[in-house]
Amino acid sequence: MTFYMFYSFRFTAMATDNKYNVTTDITIKVLEVNDNPPIFQQQIYRETISEGQRGKDLEYILTVKATDADSATSSAGVINYEIGVGSQGKFKLNGTTGVLTTAEFANFDYETQRVYNMTIVARDEGIPSQSGTAYVIINIRNENNKNPFIKPETRRADVYENVIIGTSVLQVIGEDPDGGTLIITILEYNDQPPRFLPYKNVTISEDQPAGTFVMALKATDEDDAISEYRMIESPRNFFTIGLYTGVVVTTETIIDYEEIEETYFIVQVFDDGVPRLSATAYVHVTIVNVNDNSPIFDRPSYNLNFPENSPGGKSLLRVHATDLDKGHFGQIKYFLTDPFNRFYMNNETGEIFVSPGAVLDREATPSIDILVTAYDSQLDPSVRRFTEVSIFLYLDDVNDNPPKFKVNDYIIRIPETIPINTEIFQVAATDQDLGINAYITFSKVRDSGDPQDFFALNPQTGRIRVSKSLLRQTGTYRFQVMASDAKYNTTANVTVIVFEAANSQPIWVIPPKTNMTIEVLESQYLGMLVFQVSARDDDRGTNGLIDYGFSVGNQTLSATSPEFRINPLTGVIRAERVFDREERDRYVLILVARDRGNPYLETQRSLTVVIIDVNDNVPVFPQSGGGQTIPYRFQISENAPNGSRINAVTATDADLNPKIYYYIIGISEEAPVQQSIVQVQAIDEDAYGNIRYRITQGNTGGALSIDPTNGIITNNILMQNQENFLLDVQADDSAGGVTLSAETAAKVLIFVTQKTKEVKLIIKQPASEVRTFIANYQTELQKFKRNNNNKYFDFICFSDIRDHVLDDGQTTSLWSDVYLSAICANCFNRNYYIYTTDELLRELTQLQNENKDTFDLLYINDMEPALGEQSYIDSTPTLVVMIIIILLFVLIIVFLIIACYCIQVSSRKKKALIHQHHVEEPTFEPVVVEKGLNPVYDNRGYEPEEPHAQYAQVLKRREIEPEQVPEAEPSPRYSDQSATMEVEIKDDSSPERSPPESPRIIDPADEEFVIETQVL
Repeated sequence: MTFYMFYSFRFTAMATDNKYNVTTDITIKVLEVNDNPPIFQQQIYRETISEGQRGKDLEYILTVKATDADSATSSAGVINYEIGVGSQGKFKLNGTTGVLTTAEFANFDYETQRVYNMTIVARDEGIPSQSGTAYVIINIRNENNKNPFIKPETRRADVYENVIIGTSVLQVIGEDPDGGTLIITILEYNDQPPRFLPYKNVTISEDQPAGTFVMALKATDEDDAISEYRMIESPRNFFTIGLYTGVVVTTETIIDYEEIEETYFIVQVFDDGVPRLSATAYVHVTIVNVNDNSPIFDRPSYNLNFPENSPGGKSLLRVHATDLDKGHFGQIKYFLTDPFNRFYMNNETGEIFVSPGAVLDREATPSIDILVTAYDSQLDPSVRRFTEVSIFLYLDDVNDNPPKFKVNDYIIRIPETIPINTEIFQVAATDQDLGINAYITFSKVRDSGDPQDFFALNPQTGRIRVSKSLLRQTGTYRFQVMASDAKYNTTANVTVIVFEAANSQPIWVIPPKTNMTIEVLESQYLGMLVFQVSARDDDRGTNGLIDYGFSVGNQTLSATSPEFRINPLTGVIRAERVFDREERDRYVLILVARDRGNPYLETQRSLTVVIIDVNDNVPVFPQSGGGQTIPYRFQISENAPNGSRINAVTATDADLNPKIYYYIIGISEEAPVQQSIVQVQAIDEDAYGNIRYRITQGNTGGALSIDPTNGIITNNILMQNQENFLLDVQADDSAGGVTLSAETAAKVLIFVTQKTKEVKLIIKQPASEVRTFIANYQTELQKFKRNNNNKYFDFICFSDIRDHVLDDGQTTSLWSDVYLSAICANCFNRNYYIYTTDELLRELTQLQNENKDTFDLLYINDMEPALGEQSYIDSTPTLVVMIIIILLFVLIIVFLIIACYCIQVSSRKKKALIHQHHVEEPTFEPVVVEKGLNPVYDNRGYEPEEPHAQYAQVLKRREIEPEQVPEAEPSPRYSDQSATMEVEIKDDSSPERSPPESPRIIDPADEEFVIETQVL
């Protein structure tokens, strides 16, 4: 079959990476099929001419005229005329106009030939050509131009002599060539109706598109020609018939087997006799069922709560789907997708069960998403349809976790003078369960110690207080405490050391209350300032010096916890990690303020750090066990009205009280909105009339729009999660207020490419050369076929052509990098499937191994994933940055040298002032802090008094042996693992010597270096 150009559309396509653009001109030619023969306006032409008419002057006789339904702009619609038979050289026909004239020197003689019958053929220029015929009858009119004569001239007759008068002797015949001869024409009377040739009833499949061939009916007539065929009865107008061909085809009314399994039609045929006679044919049509409906679940998704640790075999729920198809096409089975095999299902009933041995621990996995697929066509997998539905399972908590103390052994030191009802400590336990299952109560274990009940335990808070006076009750008290969640119990050991009071314990200033809560933002930075605590001690000397720390595990005084660090001298608390509220929303710190007495005294406070949420988590749609987003698959009736509810999508956000907004987004998926994609163009042969364009079908969700005047198609939304659009675009012209629309819309196929699905071809040719011959690359790659004769790639899309990037990050213009994606049609159960990078790379590598010569001709050197390349930075700006950093580093060193020198000079000057000033220890009054207020972020939290200047000298020097220490000036010392910190505070009003130093918390190191600083 040969095609002819009917319409031509021209547009320019542009590919962009948001920085560089490349364009190419595209011409789409819509071709016409020569499927219509020429048809004469009359089947028989009649005319009479005089026998005296001569052909010298080419006398006009008549004009024949035929029409062709094919476009006049194509060769299939161009008609030429010729005389088939019957001319006898006396007539001439103009092949273009159809004008019939007498031929040159033609003579006509009525007495020789009175009528001329000719066959006229109209033939179009299509290949193969189609033709139509008509008949021309030319009658010759007689003229009186000859003398009469007797024929034969001599006759002989014998007669008897006695014949009576009047007897006929002989008949003499005289003739005149011009005489009026009586012609009696016996006309036919149409007494034979047409009849259909034998035919059979037909069988067709449902859902056939309009114009599908059904059958061809053929009729004959013994004495007349067949004039036309008519469809006189077709229930629901399923079928129509060609007026002259008798070909029966389907109409736009779709046949659905689920609505009608058989039907019929009646055709009537007419001849062209007088009178016209007809015949009818009744055809029975059997509809064949096809699998044209997918299973539909009765819910868009399923949600179920059930207890954790449910046993194997427990029935959870039953899914149900229906299929509108009949027979085995409508029979449904199910299968379940669970990567961890925690569930199984009955594929007949859709009932889902817990697998034996499945681990369903709410504390590890509170929710589970699985996928159930329903499929039909049990007997023919090749036409099987699938529908998926998400199952969201939520595990309800059961009491399966015992409480757990943060530490197993608590040790507290208190003086005997501590007041009654003073809370001395708080035990803490956690339970991984939820709600009532995690409600913990505390109690003292009977007969575990403390028989006199000096200490009481709050069952709700776990705080231990002194219930009786401890005067003259020094010693060590041991007992056990129990944490219970009403099912499980856990115990911990508590040791309270009551010592003889020689000094008073520190008094907390900040936090002022036993329990205080502060708030800190999540997702900040390592080392962030969290809080500053403060305590005072009214004792003098080392008994009044306070060290800060945390009670962590078995360490009663630690400068660090897993999440925080506290400065032992200043009480500044900093973060040891970047907090994530979604991982943990609060921390409880047990603060310890310990003096340096011997024995030391300490007090504790609880500080709750609440992590405040920031929007640092993206919304997440339901995911499979492998972390992949589960795609939604919705179904909707084809005739659903606008605004019909299709379904709902649900996303979650780990942030606190998130507000989630939903958008339909989506030909690169990174293409900006209103990106010009393609231009369609129609050509109108008229000299007037404006062409206007519109999209009639395929514009899912209004994602695309077309400029009605120039035909440029743009995107209205981001093209994420889109793969392709198949658009019907119609062009209309307006002339004189009348709109003429094309009967069939032009098709525009748009693919949405993604960088994550591209492969980079490394080609040993400059980019300018590759751009010139890019169509050749496309053609050659699309030629490859599989063993089943299917193409590897039906479409190859090139997104970018650029200079090749070398391994060191430099570029060369001698080679080029070409980025492409590939699409195959009707594969992987999809109309169009875009290969992933791995799939495309695997296919291209296989083709290169099998067709090395072809790839060499294309200069393809190598192939790799498009996003696998490294990102290189120009070395020039990097070098500049490095030079700036070096200069800044040199300036910092110079600044530090100057600062150290100034500090040393200033320190020497201040040493003389240490013994000349009367220094009184500052006193602090408790500061009332509002609940939730963090003094670090509010200057009201700490207001030091300034009665006079206060000085403290801190020396850090090489450690000396004990016998070398001057006994006249013993001083308290604080030691850490790296150095010994000595603090000397002198008070002129207190000449008495300080008591011996308290035991060090941590042993000093052997080597010490002198560092002097001062605090004013």
